[in-house]
Amino acid sequence: MRKRNYLILLLIPLLLIVAGCGEDTKGINLNLTFDDVLSDEDFIKIKYDYTLGKDFKGLEKDMKVFFYFQRMKDKKMLLQDDHLLDKKTTEWKAGDKISYERTFFLHKFIDETEVELLDFEGFEEVKVTVGLYDPNNFKDRIVLFKKIVNIEPVSAVSPELDYAEGWNNEEYNPEAEGFARTWRWTQKKALCLVENINKKSRLIIKGQVHHSYTPEQTITIKINDKVLDTFTPKEGDFDKEYILEPSDLGDDVQFRLTFEASQSFTPSKLDPKNMDNRELAFMINFLYFREYK
Repeated sequence: MRKRNYLILLLIPLLLIVAGCGEDTKGINLNLTFDDVLSDEDFIKIKYDYTLGKDFKGLEKDMKVFFYFQRMKDKKMLLQDDHLLDKKTTEWKAGDKISYERTFFLHKFIDETEVELLDFEGFEEVKVTVGLYDPNNFKDRIVLFKKIVNIEPVSAVSPELDYAEGWNNEEYNPEAEGFARTWRWTQKKALCLVENINKKSRLIIKGQVHHSYTPEQTITIKINDKVLDTFTPKEGDFDKEYILEPSDLGDDVQFRLTFEASQSFTPSKLDPKNMDNRELAFMINFLYFREYK
């Protein structure tokens, strides 16, 4: 993790966000529990706890939950997570308690060039709004709470990862969705140097192979000199997740994460009109390494 010259303001551990938006919640009390530190380009787990008070008179319609994650700086909607409840709201009764968890991925939105500025406070403010609404009439809704939370830049909280050898530059398609929006082509062998946090960790790798150019592509992943996995993607996309123990990472301050492919191609050799002379093996859309929680 990078050392910075500003004070990082952390959320109180297991921050408890309580309904207090000043609106009529019709006897429905909602508490949300977040992780102690929130950042962009990370998974965020939220625990919902509904308590139906003595003044709850029931709901006549089956309502959905709306969840908005809105950037305060430019009012951009970063995430909308509308969802149904397992227990229909028409079945709710005073005294009931309903609890569940949901996890979403918050894509990168904080500009790293702004992070380096002296007036950057160490976080961006995001407004969280949650409530219930009638799927057939959004105007018929109950706002259960509104709250401003602080989101830190991923570079301040994540282990450092260096694309050391065998990687092409990152590419971007603004029209693509989700993890397909960015990618890096590897060469036949690619090496990352990753900060060793000496803790139980979670490694997620999402990528793509092009069977038209590498029809029998086999990928081997190594940590230091030990093979973590070898696989041949049957589909174009692949999605891998590994839980690693501290002993898997070795004793050095960094560990080597190596990708080896059985095949590669050069576009200009396949098509004389193509000016791309790069060696290409497969694409990595998402490479995630964090402490396992």
